[in-house]
Amino acid sequence: MRAPKYVSEKIQLDKCNFLRYLGANSDRRECAAMDHLKTWNTRFADASARLDLWDTNRVDSYGKNVLRYALAIVPDQGLCVYIFEGSDYRPGVGTVIDSDRSAGGLLAFFAYYGESIHYSGDDADVPDFTPRQRELLDTYAENLGMWSLDLEKDEDDPDDEHLDDELGDA
Repeated sequence: MRAPKYVSEKIQLDKCNFLRYLGANSDRRECAAMDHLKTWNTRFADASARLDLWDTNRVDSYGKNVLRYALAIVPDQGLCVYIFEGSDYRPGVGTVIDSDRSAGGLLAFFAYYGESIHYSGDDADVPDFTPRQRELLDTYAENLGMWSLDLEKDEDDPDDEHLDDELGDA
């Protein structure tokens, strides 16, 4: 399959093709078993990024929803899409599963992994990533962290006003 094209800085793939692109079982029953929750898109200085969340319709032993995720990063200079995916994300208790705060929490994990790789190199305590994925997390850790902060910011919460200065919205 060719790398997806993106229009207006958004990576365009329908739900089942995206799952196939991830290497998931191409059986349409798997696509039907998960509910696509939402897609978030952003633009970094030299790449586009897309995060998708699906509800797996499962809960863990603590009663938390188990979500499938896919984070795609498309550098401007390359045609390759680099994807991080899994079916093991559990948003915090009280977090709406299709909310910006839920997506921001997941992105914070990726930002943390990138910072760990940057400062600890091969000794970083992170999941098994390919060398290219490690390089991308190292390169885009700050961008992922800022995207996470932007999504987690609650406009109605006065305690989040300090984020405006950090995000440059002041």
